[in-house]
Amino acid sequence: MIGAFLANITTGAALALASLGIAAGNTLEAVIGAYLVERFAAGRQVFDRARDVLAFVVLAAVGSTVVSAAVGVASLSLAGLANWQDAGTIGITWWIGDAGGDLVFAPLLMLWLENWRIRWSRAQLLEFVTAMLAAGALALVSFTSILAPHKPGLGLAFLSTPVLLWVAFRFGRREAAAAFLLVDAIAIWAWMHGMISGELPTTYLPLELQAYMGVTSIMLLAVAAEVFQRERQQAQLTESERELRLVTDDAPIYLAHCDREGRYRFVNVAYAARFGQTPPQLLGKHISEIVGRDAFEAFRAHVDEALSGRRVDFEMEVPYERLGRLFMRCSYVPVLGALGQPDGVVAVIADVTEQKRTEARLRQESAFRQAIENAMPTGVAAINSEGRQDYVNGSFCQMTGYARGANCRHCSVSLLAPRRDGGNPGRVRANARRQSAAGGFPAPVSAAER
Repeated sequence: MIGAFLANITTGAALALASLGIAAGNTLEAVIGAYLVERFAAGRQVFDRARDVLAFVVLAAVGSTVVSAAVGVASLSLAGLANWQDAGTIGITWWIGDAGGDLVFAPLLMLWLENWRIRWSRAQLLEFVTAMLAAGALALVSFTSILAPHKPGLGLAFLSTPVLLWVAFRFGRREAAAAFLLVDAIAIWAWMHGMISGELPTTYLPLELQAYMGVTSIMLLAVAAEVFQRERQQAQLTESERELRLVTDDAPIYLAHCDREGRYRFVNVAYAARFGQTPPQLLGKHISEIVGRDAFEAFRAHVDEALSGRRVDFEMEVPYERLGRLFMRCSYVPVLGALGQPDGVVAVIADVTEQKRTEARLRQESAFRQAIENAMPTGVAAINSEGRQDYVNGSFCQMTGYARGANCRHCSVSLLAPRRDGGNPGRVRANARRQSAAGGFPAPVSAAER
């Protein structure tokens, strides 16, 4: 407020009342604009998104500046420094000037104060300097006849636009604001020296120039905000992918994400390494290019089922082109897109070939052992801690006279073993004698018989 008062009092304002009114209007404009931006346009992050940039234009550059213009014109008119009949024209001129100032200087100050450090490589520094020189040269061509003899004017102002967009895309918001300030400074300097001609009468040329500055600033800030959002999202995506790889690369399973066309979007290190490649080498390739046509056709039906929206769990022997036939345990999980429809599949795969081979060997060995035990003339029984048979062979059942099954396997030891007086149950003894004689072995004799 004090600065605005001193600025106006030193420009020849006759009455302190007018200066105080103008200072109060400028202060009120800043307070209202700051409140509206903080409340409805993300505050200090107002230039991060295009929609917040547009909110800043409406609330601060267009809205709050009306207050300053209205109070300023009223102060001049009340002090007798302006006619009430000219209040409309003066007010529009005042409003456009303040709005242009908000659009040019507010982004520059806020963005550079937020982050003033420069971390450029030598190549980036050289590129930025080149871009600034190009912007300045094109501004001089557009608004003056210093570099090229012609009739300069706002009609050639578009020449600087490609360079401004270059800076916005390559460097960001604050650098774009600085480049635009350079172009505006040259345009204002050319106007002050009478070098610019416009389509409107000379008295309207400042308004035409300010309109150009405002429109170009809005366009540049919106584009720079979208570029900033894209870079932020890319950085977040890169960080998420890095964290995902930290988790998946050491996982003892194979992970792959494929789109609806069957092309890889993501694979972990283990998945790529089994085919002798790295994850980047697989991205974008079709599944059949890596696993082979026969292998892909073997599990293609499961992929199609997952793409229909259902999770699929299965085990199968896959005829890989380079790896041979392997048993795989797979889980295919559909990945939903933005519209809620499956647009890809995440595959979680484990190689269970060794497990299947081990199970087959165990079954074979068990069958072989049982065949040997059943062919033996000697009875074999396994007794658990409760005194009951967990396993018996055929000879044991024949010796005891029981059919092989539940009656024999679950008999108690007291029924089949000799009693304390040395006698055996008659059936056990008779069968034992008969089986021993048939096998060429001496019949068992109890202690009493001996």
